[in-house]
Amino acid sequence: MKMTIGIVLGIICGIAVIIGGTIVAINYIGSSLAQKPIATPPPAGITTPAPKPPPATITAPIAPAPTTPAPALPPGAPPTMKVGIFEFTIKEMGGSGLSRTITAQITNTSTSDANNVQVKMEVFSQQQRIMLSGQDYLMEDLGTVKAKTSVTRQINISLSLADGMKVAQGGGARFVLTVSSDKGTETLNYDYKLQ
Repeated sequence: MKMTIGIVLGIICGIAVIIGGTIVAINYIGSSLAQKPIATPPPAGITTPAPKPPPATITAPIAPAPTTPAPALPPGAPPTMKVGIFEFTIKEMGGSGLSRTITAQITNTSTSDANNVQVKMEVFSQQQRIMLSGQDYLMEDLGTVKAKTSVTRQINISLSLADGMKVAQGGGARFVLTVSSDKGTETLNYDYKLQ
């Protein structure tokens, strides 16, 4: 019995020694292959070409591409845009992060009432639709807007993180405002540039 245990222990120890030796040999061979070979001088009478220098690079500042700035507004002046018989004015914009509250006013500049007035707002950036509060567009029904009068509305807009990144990467967004009534349908595009 003692002899059988001794044989089994001998076999286990032998296998352990063989595995350990194999690991040491593999590590030694791997590390010696990773070393750079030692350069030896060429035999007498043979010349070797000189190494080529890397190609020269010219570093000069790159001028930014010309851009068309967003329409400049005097400080404190609300942007007013004409859409057919209507004038659209942004009275106030506030908020932070990916949410904004916009107070806007629409004025009927004609001499007759406009009935069934609807305002539709869509936003695009990098030729892709930006979802507004999870919707493709926002629609506001204003009903009848009397001649030479104004209607003011406040809307809340929130963007997803992905859409916010699209707008940031694109440097801004295009707002498409469509006003429809019994007088017709008019569309206005406004390019908003981030500053």
